[in-house]
Amino acid sequence: MLGMDITIRRSVMLPLKLVAIGLFLAGLTHAEEPDVRLYTEHYPPFSMETEAGISGINTELLLKAFEQLGLEVQVFVEPWARAQAWSLQFDNGCLFSAARTTEREPMYLWAGPLSVERISLFSLAEDDILLASLMDAEQYRIGGQQRDYYTQWMVDQGLEVDAMSGDGSNVERLVRGRIDLWIAGHIGGPFMAASEGAEVRPAYIADEGLELWLACNPALSSDLVQRLDAAIADLVSDGTLNAIKDRYQ
Repeated sequence: MLGMDITIRRSVMLPLKLVAIGLFLAGLTHAEEPDVRLYTEHYPPFSMETEAGISGINTELLLKAFEQLGLEVQVFVEPWARAQAWSLQFDNGCLFSAARTTEREPMYLWAGPLSVERISLFSLAEDDILLASLMDAEQYRIGGQQRDYYTQWMVDQGLEVDAMSGDGSNVERLVRGRIDLWIAGHIGGPFMAASEGAEVRPAYIADEGLELWLACNPALSSDLVQRLDAAIADLVSDGTLNAIKDRYQ
């Protein structure tokens, strides 16, 4: 640990509660450090904060894996850039759902993958923008997020992106007409928009899939991460992941 107060700079700090699978780990207090701190963002359907607690496809999958290993965890929902920072600040920190990029590879120990998404551009449904090619997006104002792989991928393709900090909402910017297109995953984008009362439509979907992983601080036990990796693989192969996904259709 770094010896800092674990309550500071938290936009959300909740005890682990997942009503959907009846899992509740009690007794975690600020003085009782969990085995693992799980950091994520509000990105439905993979991770989301509701009145009932924190849920989502990847959240449920990971909680099942931790439950099988008998580990205590706490889940923290933060803006993405902050989630990345905190996962590296604490020796027992892990981050999900993270793209496993060349830059990030040496920064973390990896378990997964958890899910697969395709990078996309969305417009408001009423605007009905349909791009024949990715570079046709050059004529539009594109919104993204700082320290986000999807955003960086678009920049690497040669597009100009207005990347905002993690404390704002690109969906809100889309609704207010400040941007024309929004970068998001083909699965998560519509869910995120709907959670903010908006309806979006894909203007472009990339062909290649992007795997989403659990990324853990390298100070965490490599044996523990390997056991998590094996537990996740078992939950994928035995149909548990598909059963979780079916609840979010």
